[in-house]
Amino acid sequence: MGTGDEFDRLAESLNSMLERIEALLHGLKDVSDNIAHDLKTPLTRLRNRVETALREKNDAPAYRAALEATIEESDRLIQNRSPSQLQKRIGIRRMQPT
Repeated sequence: MGTGDEFDRLAESLNSMLERIEALLHGLKDVSDNIAHDLKTPLTRLRNRVETALREKNDAPAYRAALEATIEESDRLIQNRSPSQLQKRIGIRRMQPT
């Protein structure tokens, strides 16, 4: 309920920017939660594989196989988690100025 003067327009602009920042922060939190969720299972698998290899009494070829499998899984994680792929997967698009 303003007078429509410069201060009212400035207040409207500031409120609009604050609302946009709030929406972006919520989006950022959602993205962070999704990334953490997506990485939890494969990282747990990697850890379990290494723990098993250390716990069991294996010979060098068995240790080597466990390490090679861990490297392959790590490579898949790296390739499947590039920023552009994550953006596509969770629906992020570049926002245009308003």
